[in-house]
Order: sequence, then structure tokens, then C-alpha cells
Amino acid sequence: MDINDMDSWRSFEDDSFVIMETGVLGFSEDIASVASQIARVSGGEFFSAGGNKGLLWETLLYKTYSKKLNYTMDPFDFREDVAYTGRRLGGKERVSIDFSDLIGGA
Repeated sequence: MDINDMDSWRSFEDDSFVIMETGVLGFSEDIASVASQIARVSGGEFFSAGGNKGLLWETLLYKTYSKKLNYTMDPFDFREDVAYTGRRLGGKERVSIDFSDLIGGA
């Protein structure tokens, strides 16, 4: 499934899966919309391994990996974390999505 395919996301029932993510959210075109669908489908039970970190990676090296990579996100564990945070690659824009606000509001 393409992480950006909202029609596929909508095909899953609410609160039907635990979602474990291993870096593919970095390819999101609209990370807030994808996170909203993850919250809806998972009922909040979401884990993320996060993405690669480091100044060189976040500003330059990611371009050698894929031109479609947009974000590097921090690890997330719904049992401990409230905000799903990270950075838009190639810039200084920080991303912070209050995951607890998305649960039930997706």
C-alpha cells in the first residue's frame, strides 16, 4: 500500500489494527492526514521506529536515498508518547502532531 493513498486508508475500519511503522511515514506527502488515518484505524495503538537522524542526513544525505523522502520522524510509542515529532528534511521545519488529539477525531 502506498502510504499516501487515502482511499486505501479509508477502506480500513475504525479501531481495527495496531500499526507499527518502520520509517515509511517519511515518504508522506501530507503527514498530518496520514497520521489522522493511522489514529482512526489503530484506535491510537501506534508504534513508530522513527527515521534516520543527524545533521548531515537531515540536510543533505537523504537526497541520495530517495527524492520522495520528505520527513525524518522520531520514535513513537502510544503507551508513553503524546506528540509524534520529527523534522521536514532539507529545512529547519519541526513537525509535532499531537496524536492524542487525533484519536476519535479522525
